[in-house]
Amino acid sequence: MNAKIIGEHIKKFRKEKGLTQQQLADSLFVSDKTISRWELGKGLPDIEELPRIAAMLNISIDRLVGNDTGENEEVAENAEQPLKSKKYRRTIIISAAVCALAAIVGFCFLFFDLNKTYEEATYVFEAEESVFTDCFKIEKAENASGKAVSAWLHGEGESLVFKFCAERGVKATLGISLTRTFSFKFEDKFILYVNDKKLSVGTVPGLGWNGDEQTKFYNFGEAVTLPIELKKGKNSIKIQIIDGLNVNIDKIEITCATRLFSARKEIFIEAEDAKTESCRISEFYSKNAHGGKYVGELIKTSDENAGKLIFTVNSKGKICLPMDIFLNRPYTFNFENKYTLSVNGEQITVGGVKGLATGDSDTEACFFEPVSVWIMLRDGENEIEFSFWDMPANFDGISFTTSASLSFVKKR
Repeated sequence: MNAKIIGEHIKKFRKEKGLTQQQLADSLFVSDKTISRWELGKGLPDIEELPRIAAMLNISIDRLVGNDTGENEEVAENAEQPLKSKKYRRTIIISAAVCALAAIVGFCFLFFDLNKTYEEATYVFEAEESVFTDCFKIEKAENASGKAVSAWLHGEGESLVFKFCAERGVKATLGISLTRTFSFKFEDKFILYVNDKKLSVGTVPGLGWNGDEQTKFYNFGEAVTLPIELKKGKNSIKIQIIDGLNVNIDKIEITCATRLFSARKEIFIEAEDAKTESCRISEFYSKNAHGGKYVGELIKTSDENAGKLIFTVNSKGKICLPMDIFLNRPYTFNFENKYTLSVNGEQITVGGVKGLATGDSDTEACFFEPVSVWIMLRDGENEIEFSFWDMPANFDGISFTTSASLSFVKKR
């Protein structure tokens, strides 16, 4: 297949249908950057993607891959003229045969794609990785998912929204994992929306409480389940609080016979792209596994002020998520003995950091494994600040793996 021809056709017919790169990408469950690469001829779609692309652009597969363009079009343009040459007749016959074969192959691809069987699977979406509003906090506790338990605090009208894409429309089972020590009616505490349609859950049976004050808010047990319908493409599940009481929710689970995508991606921000105050950043180790210019050495330039490294991150919506910190840590130490981490002016405690030295003189390995900490980002611009007072601090960068919409503002 010719990447240039396919790319030109994708671009041409996408524009004819009035689709943006993002709209086509969403329909195909790929990124807009992937569409851009295809259209520039820098990459080829997988062969199983061809039927979907052709269907979205309302063209045949042979048209998409160029089997009925070029020389064939020149012959077609002269089809009304008398066929005086056996050469032209032979060309048309061969061209027609090629097109027919391509159409049959394309139909087979499309037929098998449309009749592809899907195994039923359960997809888990953690509450702390969703988009939420206003009063919200994360409490660390042992629970069924092994991750943090999410707890709202006194919020009326606040909501938690899970966004994902489905490969096809399908009936599914939604499970909601939430505290239910005592029986209650779901609609007395929440409003549930699936793709903006309000659904009723009814009475939620309680699981009892053993009297342990430390565990009563983490009595989740099996998820509360109900049938839902997913549509092809973008879907959203929204849980809204209506009673203003503490509500603890851990996760949702979706069991269905199609593939779901939460569009999670990694965003890595290099230390050398952040803003510095009372310090400078220089090369510490040139072999950087994360692809940046170098692993940075932060050197203080003032005896009176703390050195500061400031990352500015924009977020669409308020979200709580894990942040990975890549810094040199050959030996175990307490993070707060070397750094102060604050997010939007609020100090975050990291605690003990395990050393990674193995006795090898190659210090690059001491940057590989990140230090992870949960932080809260507000809607709009956020400042993540690392400050230090003593000895040089060797720092590579920070990263987020999330489905949230984040962007980084380079140093000003």
